[in-house]
Amino acid sequence: MNFNFSHHSPETNVNQLLITLYHPLQQKPYNPINQILRYFLSPHPPYIPTHHHAPNLIPKLQPHQLIHQFLKSYLHTHKQT
Repeated sequence: MNFNFSHHSPETNVNQLLITLYHPLQQKPYNPINQILRYFLSPHPPYIPTHHHAPNLIPKLQPHQLIHQFLKSYLHTHKQT
């Protein structure tokens, strides 16, 4: 199975959206990583505060894009030569 990303670089889009989403969540009393993960993994997504329009950003991220970027980043960081 292959995923067809838009003509834009998937890494850039995902990285930019995650960073943009991370900062407003960090400014509130939430763990940003847990909030983002729970949004995608839970059948009952967590509350995403409206600080800096964060709820408008998260639907732009697709789970397969996140997994793709996480795997690529992890493998790049931990590759053995």
